[in-house]
Amino acid sequence: MTAEDKINRYLVLGLAVLAGGVFLGRAPSSSSPQHAVVGSRSGPEESSVAISRAELDAVIAELKAWVESSGRGARTPLEEGLGLSALGVGELERNPPARDLTRLYAKLDALPHAPVARPAAALAPAPQALLTEADPAASLAIFLESGVALDRRLALPSGEVSVKQLLASALGEPGIRRAEPDPWVLDLLCFAILGGLTEYREALARVTQSALRRLDREQRGGSARRGSGELGADGLEQMAAQWRRRGSTGERRGSDLHLSAAAFRAVAVLAEPQLEVQAAGQLNALLFRYRLERALYRELLTTSSAPGEQVQIRLAALENLGRLEQALYAAHLSFRRLDRPDPAPRTAAVMRQAALDLVEHWRELRRASVYDGRAGSDVARGDLLRAAVHALRGLRTARVAV
Repeated sequence: MTAEDKINRYLVLGLAVLAGGVFLGRAPSSSSPQHAVVGSRSGPEESSVAISRAELDAVIAELKAWVESSGRGARTPLEEGLGLSALGVGELERNPPARDLTRLYAKLDALPHAPVARPAAALAPAPQALLTEADPAASLAIFLESGVALDRRLALPSGEVSVKQLLASALGEPGIRRAEPDPWVLDLLCFAILGGLTEYREALARVTQSALRRLDREQRGGSARRGSGELGADGLEQMAAQWRRRGSTGERRGSDLHLSAAAFRAVAVLAEPQLEVQAAGQLNALLFRYRLERALYRELLTTSSAPGEQVQIRLAALENLGRLEQALYAAHLSFRRLDRPDPAPRTAAVMRQAALDLVEHWRELRRASVYDGRAGSDVARGDLLRAAVHALRGLRTARVAV
């Protein structure tokens, strides 16, 4: 196994590796939601798309090299968290110059060190903002995603503690209570169950159902719905105007794709048929959404004459397409079976096409010298890093379809 394969396994597919025995061992089902619902309809995204593994791996190597180089100068907790999610703890520990883990441990030390898990009721909702990569609990989720064993003991500033103790404490900490389902909380709950803290299974099921309902409401409330036909020129113009209005107010997108990926991972861990049916609907929504957003990015680039705006469009595309790839891979894990190890044809086709789109946007940004420091100086460093990290993670997951 190459070093890149190990990173792919322990970083991007961390939950999949841990949960493999849970969802790969299930008996085949003739009514699998993915194949019964998703594989039944053709569409433009299912056209034959060719991208070689060599081409994909070459771009992955470019992105990884840039993230590693950028990570050596991480200046904020957000940049620390993004670098960790891209490279993984194992990579950072093998290459100490790439990142000093002292600051990571200091963030984890912000979590209480309770020796036992608090009851699942501690996850009762409370109105708070979503966690970010800079949050201590999010750092713990990213840390666990890297394949760190729960029985590993960490020498934190305040004393030695096991990762499992940190996890149990994080899930009981009032600071991560949420009025709305949060993707980091979903991942922490998954790791708790996979680590033997089965008292959190009911909480995970409840939060997963809440996440799927929220995603369904957001999809149904969108301006373009499935079954409404191809989006015409007027519809594209309206979507482009809305995209620009959001950009002018600083509104970020992508949190729903993050939540989708976390919900699919939770469905894989829980292995409950009812949740799989709900998840299949969300997968169909994502496949439809890709068609719309691909057309939207073309419209935005065609109608924009300002180089600065084109850079912002391509950066947004890098992040969102990367998040989409991660969500589609997580959906694949939800429905994967021993007799069907590969993604369903329609899902795989979208993953390949989205990978090509990601490669195109990355190359155009490189041609414009946005990522070499000679141009695009008005682009925030955090925005560059976030887009590159999610593009890297997305392309790694896309390898399953190539």
